[in-house]
Amino acid sequence: MKSAWTRSGGVSYHLRAINQRYSTWAPFFQIVRKWLVSDWRPTNTRLVIFGSSAGWSLPLEFLSQFNSIVIVEPDPLARMIFTFRFRHLKKLEFLAVNNLLPWFDKEECFEKFIEAERNSAFLFSNLLGQIAFHLDFQDTNSSREESNRRFLKQMKDQTWASYHDVLSSPTDFSWHHTSRENSPKVSSLEPWRIDAQNSKTLNIEDLTRHWIKWQNNHRITINDHDTLWLSKGRTTEFAPWHFKPNYHHLIGWTMSANQITIGQDEF
Repeated sequence: MKSAWTRSGGVSYHLRAINQRYSTWAPFFQIVRKWLVSDWRPTNTRLVIFGSSAGWSLPLEFLSQFNSIVIVEPDPLARMIFTFRFRHLKKLEFLAVNNLLPWFDKEECFEKFIEAERNSAFLFSNLLGQIAFHLDFQDTNSSREESNRRFLKQMKDQTWASYHDVLSSPTDFSWHHTSRENSPKVSSLEPWRIDAQNSKTLNIEDLTRHWIKWQNNHRITINDHDTLWLSKGRTTEFAPWHFKPNYHHLIGWTMSANQITIGQDEF
């Protein structure tokens, strides 16, 4: 899915990470650290990471708690940088495959892999929000939804967490309140939390209402990364990421422990 040059990774991403990790990316990285170190507490001794992107957003404090780490990463440059940056970690293994996820896998490789690693914790590191941009344009909504269900079914009894793109836009994502809301001012750098019960009906309009300050007489372009299905019935936090000048992402965070049962499906 990713190689040395792609729109969601590769050389340009790594150069931007080097230049911005201590400046415009730093507030977002601090939020990721909170999610991984304070909020998610897996007891597993082995971790599987899908889409490490060289680990730019992954804190050493989090990674060091595991005895072994498997990284599913098709980008050769990301593998090389990750190995160098975290060379003092315990056992590292890399899988250079790009068709393991259910959206690209027609032979149940994903199910077989998760079953083989069933005692591991799984982290989807800023990956699932890029799926829609890598799918063939001929891919139908029905097949995409079926792959979503395959993912949720296979991960149902596993320990997993994901942070992922939800929206992206040239417009800054900052916390704003509508006139009918009577809640205290919240910093735009603090995650907005929605509990599992309320997330059942969460939609794009809810997010734009909270995070986009509408400009009168100005057209605003918002890209939907098709990841709200991950939040259905699951506590989710949302946080802004100033990705590059004049372009911003809204990132969602959720984990398997914060879920409720909805009908016959557990989301």
